[in-house]
Amino acid sequence: MHVLPSVLIRSLPVAAVLALVACGGNGKKDRNPDSERPTPVAAPEPAPVAPVAPVAATETPAELYASCKDRMENPQAAGECKSDADCAKAGCSMEVCTTAAQSKEINTICDAKPCFKVVDACGCHDGMCTWTLKSEVPAAAPALGNRLPPTPPGN
Repeated sequence: MHVLPSVLIRSLPVAAVLALVACGGNGKKDRNPDSERPTPVAAPEPAPVAPVAPVAATETPAELYASCKDRMENPQAAGECKSDADCAKAGCSMEVCTTAAQSKEINTICDAKPCFKVVDACGCHDGMCTWTLKSEVPAAAPALGNRLPPTPPGN
């Protein structure tokens, strides 16, 4: 900004002089540009991905299933189904067995637990959508970690 000569300032209306001063028109730098810069914030480090615990050789499919049954079959209600067609898989890992109507509303985190590997078929048993279990624990497969599956569930 240029400093205006005092003769010119005297000939300007008072409002114009006040506007020049209010807008920093006095030719002086009052601010330190470094003080106005935001302090950089370091990006948080990503949380470590917990490895999937290996399945103990002594655990049976029923024991593994019992460890996460609440996640895999809830919510449930007596009489929610009459046939297997009334039931459907849901959740990111397709680990929930629920009614076909509720399946579109259920969202879960994408993880791979050993108990998910022992379920076989989602169907109607005694009026409730439940899983049938495999006869034995399958061999360990590579875990997805926190990555999404290669194709969307249900495709």
